Amino acid sequence: GLSGDPTQPEPPEEAGGSA
Repeated sequence: GLSGDPTQPEPPEEAGGSA
């Protein structure tokens, strides 16, 4: 994730940016 894009195939810790 790009630390703000929950659409990216990344762990929940980063995917979303708010987490």
